[in-house]
Amino acid sequence: MKLFNSKLNTESKKHREMRLAGLLPKKVYKLAKSSKKTTSAWNKARKECLERYGHKCVLCGSENDLQVHHIILRTLEPKLKYEQNNLCVLCSCCHNHHFYDKNYILLTKKLIRIGLGDVYKLDIDEQTQRVIYKI
Repeated sequence: MKLFNSKLNTESKKHREMRLAGLLPKKVYKLAKSSKKTTSAWNKARKECLERYGHKCVLCGSENDLQVHHIILRTLEPKLKYEQNNLCVLCSCCHNHHFYDKNYILLTKKLIRIGLGDVYKLDIDEQTQRVIYKI
């Protein structure tokens, strides 16, 4: 699911619902269209991340259908898009696009428990159910 419709330059319905519910901050960046340069940069970052975690899901240890997850969403901090400290490997079952509903908070709590996100002092505000981080 795309957060923005690039043709209409608008955010998706689900993303808008999350923002209005207070799960996302008011300031969200538009994702740039991918080019050969960004594609090759992403492929390099993805490959490094997979090697860093030994081609295994950080939560369940599965080696099947792996995906690279941005701990802090790309739309919140575009400059962290290729940063290795902001990337982790999840299988499709664990990833399952948790960041489109409240399960994103549960996923982030699991990542905090295993020590990911320490670089950004990642935490969850229990009252507002928002991810807090410092760059």
